[in-house]
Parts: sequence; C-alpha cells; structure tokens
Amino acid sequence: MPAQSALIALGLDGDRPVAASTAWLAAVPTGAALAPAKLDRMGSPAGKIAGRPVTVGQLFTMSAAGARHTYVMTADGVTQVSATEAALLAARPGAPATREVSVTDIASAKVSAHHSLDSGAPDVLGAPAVDTSGQAVCLRESTQGARLSAAVVVESGAAATGRQRVLVPPSHGVYAVDQREVAARVANPHTFLITDQGIVYPLGSSAAQSLGIDSGTATALPESLLVALPHGPVLDRSVAALTVKAGQDGATASPSADSHQAQGTSDSGRTTGEAPVPAVSADPSPTGSAARVG
Repeated sequence: MPAQSALIALGLDGDRPVAASTAWLAAVPTGAALAPAKLDRMGSPAGKIAGRPVTVGQLFTMSAAGARHTYVMTADGVTQVSATEAALLAARPGAPATREVSVTDIASAKVSAHHSLDSGAPDVLGAPAVDTSGQAVCLRESTQGARLSAAVVVESGAAATGRQRVLVPPSHGVYAVDQREVAARVANPHTFLITDQGIVYPLGSSAAQSLGIDSGTATALPESLLVALPHGPVLDRSVAALTVKAGQDGATASPSADSHQAQGTSDSGRTTGEAPVPAVSADPSPTGSAARVG
C-alpha cells in the first residue's frame, strides 16, 4: 500500500489496521502493489471518443446488460479494467474525471490488443470487511513434500501480542526440515526439533536416529518461520559426548570440539540461545510428524 491516495480510493483510510509483526508479514506471500497501473505515454493525446478528445489514462464507464463496466484509454486503444484498478487510476494526482459513455461509443472506439491491464492487483474494492473482534488473523501453512501453500485465516482467540509464538501439543514436538532445501533437492537438508515450549533445536546428522525419530516423516517448514523462533543448542551425539581424563585428581568433563558450535550458531548460520536440552522419545503425533518431549 504505497500511497495514502490508494487507501482513499479503496475506502480504507478510515479503517484501523491489524497489528502484525515484521516476521509474520515476511511469511505471507507478497502480491502486486495496490497502486495505479503504469500506462505507456500517460497523458498523451489518444484520439477521440464520443466526439471528444481523450488522453491516455482517461476512464470511461457504461452500462450493459444491467451491469456497470469501466474502461481506460491506453496508447493503443481502450481496455476493460476492474473496479479496483479503476479506483486507483481515478485517485492518482491529476487524473481527469471519469466519463459516462454509451455502449455505441465504446464499440466504435479502437480496442487495445490487450484485453486487460494485467496489473496483478486483486479486485478488492467492495470486499466485505472482516471483523476481528475477539479473533486473531493467522497464517495457515500446509505442506505436501516440498510444496508449501499458505492462506490467511481468522481464528477465534486473542489478538497477537507481538511475541513470536508457536503452538505445539503439550509433551509433543515437531520434526521439521528446511522447506527451501527440500525444494532445492539438497542431499542432507538441515533438520530441527520444535518443542512444546516453542524452541527450535537444530539436529545433527544422526540426531533423529538417536532420538528414535523416523527420518522420513519430517515436516517441511519455511526458513522464515524457523529463524523467527528462539533457538536452543545443536542436538548431536558428538556434542553430547564428554571426555573425562580418568585417574586424574580434579578431572572435569569437557565438551568435545563440536560443542563449541552448539554454544554459538548452528552450521546453518542461525543463532542459538541458552535453552535447555530437552529429553525426547519417539511418539508420532496423530496430526503429523512429531516427537514426544519428556
């Protein structure tokens, strides 16, 4: 939504926006900007319609078969536009007033080779407003292999507080894999365990097998979601192994060389926190790939 004029054109200038975090917005697929279509030679003379001179960008409306239709003059003729495209064009600075014409006037005019502007903007003008009182706007993501589909839905519950949260059934966890790496057919994609505390634990190469998790049941999740959640240390057998010098007074356990990675960032470049290492046992969830967190 690049300009106030677009809000006014769509009747949204008086609405109160729903609060959403940057990370949540980044996970939502981005569409075309709701802005006036850019027409070649905007404002240049483009012949006459109904005996009157017109310029590129001039809007026309007419009634046909009981419905209203809107057209815009382009450099190579008139083309039909959606209600949203027409509203955005009419609200641009310096736009001429929309003209009412007859079916005959449009039928006798030169028609553009393009049957629409193809601006990519959805036709949202007149769409019913969603009442979010006592509800929350959510992004529902569904995966099927490497494919990821997303939809914005409204669910009952409290509005967002700005904190990054993920809901996992108590005493369960989600065995996840980087969706982007799956789509790119990476031989050994990064995998993670998300606990019921909403903490992401990167997994070492053999960690899933050690925890009794079926490596073929990982749920593909977008990187934007994985990096938005707090991270714990890397779960890896080599990291967990401690070496003790037996027979020495005051011997202390020291982490293996790989454990230094667990204290900072994982090999995927994601920062880790001071979260405790969870106790995990295999227990597939009836709703998807999961591990039981003890």
